[in-house]
Amino acid sequence: MAASIALLAPAGTASAGLLSESATDCPSYATSKPFARWLDYFNYSLAPGGSFESASGWTFTGGAKLTTGNEPYNVGGPGTSSLLLPGGATATSAPMCVGLDKPTVRFFARRPSFALTPLMTVEGVYKDKAGVTRSLPFVGVPLAGGGWSLQLPMVATGAVLELGDQTMMQFRFRAVAGTWQVDDLYVDPWRRI
Repeated sequence: MAASIALLAPAGTASAGLLSESATDCPSYATSKPFARWLDYFNYSLAPGGSFESASGWTFTGGAKLTTGNEPYNVGGPGTSSLLLPGGATATSAPMCVGLDKPTVRFFARRPSFALTPLMTVEGVYKDKAGVTRSLPFVGVPLAGGGWSLQLPMVATGAVLELGDQTMMQFRFRAVAGTWQVDDLYVDPWRRI
């Protein structure tokens, strides 16, 4: 099973400091400890549009869209909608400045319909120093049943940035198999592993 998941993960190329274009003016993001009740005390920032109360800043393909239903813990605040990803669909966020070499993401997910082998991937999309758009997969396999569950942290693979450097990155969800619902996407853009 692990081998088949590895084959389905999006391909990414990484080499320390060579593939990222440095962002010179990163905005300051508000941080909080939204997952403290689950014993995760790291600081996270809500990704741009990460509460999924608006489609502003998001790019959808393959039938991805906002739908009714919010994760029940209201981590991103009270809301009424979330992201729906049918099999084969993608949703890509607006860019966010991330630093060091391994940004981390956490979010809530559920599967509103049964799939024998459900699989969803998350990848970071960025431009290299030549201006070419590239992607790198986040390590982790989202697991969810019919109810909302907090996903384990997913960490970007490869060292794309030199220590202390920063770059703009988008986050792309891909429903490889099965239908998924996602809510409250948070990023720990400076996490040290």
